[in-house]
Amino acid sequence: MQLFLATFAIISLTVINSCKKSSTNTCSSGLLCANVDGNNYTADPYNSSTGFFGNSTYNGSYAQMVGSGTNTGGYYMKVYGNNGLPGSNATWQIDFMITQLPANGGTYSTQAGSASFEYFTGTGGNQEQYVTDASHSGTVTISSIDTINNLISGTFSYTATETAGQNYTPTQHLITAGSFTNVIIRR
Repeated sequence: MQLFLATFAIISLTVINSCKKSSTNTCSSGLLCANVDGNNYTADPYNSSTGFFGNSTYNGSYAQMVGSGTNTGGYYMKVYGNNGLPGSNATWQIDFMITQLPANGGTYSTQAGSASFEYFTGTGGNQEQYVTDASHSGTVTISSIDTINNLISGTFSYTATETAGQNYTPTQHLITAGSFTNVIIRR
């Protein structure tokens, strides 16, 4: 009986500890979150500031509609998440572009040509850029768009590889379990 109880106790502790280790990244409203190469990343909240010469700077978790004459309807959407000012003190940034302006949501992918993805790591001049290409794909699903309050929600995952001509280590990054809930849409 003692052997049975000891075995039961060891199995119970193993199950409890494995559950603790496999916890998922919870993403609060207004934030972009993802798992990058097995590590949970949560972007800062949206922040807008005006620079010395009146130029606006944006960082954190946000989406932006961008005008372009080459895309359907003349606009496309980019979604960003980072932990500081890009090109300055941010040590990472996740962003992706939906090349068709999402009206009611839906799924967009690199395979269909309706999305592209990037991942940046490093700061300032030491930043490395990883992108999707023909061999490294991704998908984003827009679950809701609130056009009254300018909010967007969805999920994403992708594999990004080093940009052409670079020799980064590692050569690629796996971004999984990506989500963004009620992230502000800048217009």
